[in-house]
Amino acid sequence: MASCESGGWRVLGYAYPDSLGISRANWLAFGGTPLSPGPVSAATRAMEIRVADRLIAHYQAAIPDQWGCTAW
Repeated sequence: MASCESGGWRVLGYAYPDSLGISRANWLAFGGTPLSPGPVSAATRAMEIRVADRLIAHYQAAIPDQWGCTAW
């Protein structure tokens, strides 16, 4: 999933503060905390997945990312 979303497990910056390409607004609304740009740890990966799962559960659908990738 992370490879499809933003090129791997790397935080890119302010607009998408995670590796999965979740917008900053959604990231914060669904329990994420801002992350520093760069590679992420296994613990951070787990946190990112929890936030993504909350987002998907809220909307009751798999949500495509900003690049048009869809759920598997």
